[in-house]
Amino acid sequence: MTESWSKYSVNVPEYTVRHIKDLDRGFVASTWIQNQRGSAIAHQMGMPAWHRYYQPRVDDYIARAVAYQPEPSWPCIMVRCLTADEDAIVGWCAFHDDVLDYVYVKGQARRVGHGAALIGPINSLLRRCSHTTPDAASYVKHLGLDFDPYAFGAA
Repeated sequence: MTESWSKYSVNVPEYTVRHIKDLDRGFVASTWIQNQRGSAIAHQMGMPAWHRYYQPRVDDYIARAVAYQPEPSWPCIMVRCLTADEDAIVGWCAFHDDVLDYVYVKGQARRVGHGAALIGPINSLLRRCSHTTPDAASYVKHLGLDFDPYAFGAA
């Protein structure tokens, strides 16, 4: 068992973080809506009201993020994807001002640092979060953010 390990290669993909593109809108919207569908707020509102009021707000937020303007109150969505294939998205985060509005990482890509790579550059700016899920609750607590559902979206 003294074989050299150097002759074995492992392809570890490289990732990058970039601003949302128009082509990403469908993925971001569907993952955001699908993940929040099971939230306590969605159940309290009832599904018809939730779809009527919440989904259009998400769609508007994403549209504004695609047309991003560099001012703090404007919503911003950053996407984590393969460097070699920018369409291969593993996650994204949405934020404005001092509010983390949402973080999504694909199930099989969770707990390996993708969320931290998305939030790391903006962590010092964040004070509140407007959404949480059972999976994200401990991470939000770790970041020291206050939960404020009324902070969703930009003014």
